[in-house]
Amino acid sequence: MSSKSIKYGPRMLLVLAALGLSLVTGCASTGPGPEQTASTADPAAQRRYQQALDAIREGDVEKAEAMLESLILDYPGLDGPRLNLAILFAADSREPEARALVDEVLAHDPDDAVAWNQLGILERRAGEFNAAAEAYGRALELSPGYGLAHRNLGVLLDLYMGQPDKALVHYERYLELDGPDPEVERWVTELEMRLGLPVTSRVAER
Repeated sequence: MSSKSIKYGPRMLLVLAALGLSLVTGCASTGPGPEQTASTADPAAQRRYQQALDAIREGDVEKAEAMLESLILDYPGLDGPRLNLAILFAADSREPEARALVDEVLAHDPDDAVAWNQLGILERRAGEFNAAAEAYGRALELSPGYGLAHRNLGVLLDLYMGQPDKALVHYERYLELDGPDPEVERWVTELEMRLGLPVTSRVAER
């Protein structure tokens, strides 16, 4: 099913979060963190970009895709629109289209941590777990405080690579950076119990 027929509704951001995805709020700069929300792009481009983000949050994915595609055509040097369009494609299981956009961003800026995180998601979904781990690792080399990349790497290590001890480290780091997150806290509890470790008080109280 194409996203042209999908209306995610007001839970769109929750859908993205469940997939390990998050919107890129900066139009020109695409690294994680609030410092990236201010764009160096043309004010008109930034205004259009914000309108596209608003359309995503409102659940109008068809409108958002059209606006992002238009921005890419009019401002080919901006990476933010490409990454958010890739995120929408990935959320709709359109991996080849998402991968092409992520590859374009990395060709333009190989030090883009968000793009490496998105690449990790796509590699994991393709069953390329070692490549996914490398991509998440690269994202964290570039941005050690990138909480979502820690979460995604934790999921990969926990569920797909059989390395619960390493996964626990990344889950805990994610919670330090971006928490609280009841779902991840539950995962931490389960791993601590499985590994025979003391259950942390923060999680045990839940």
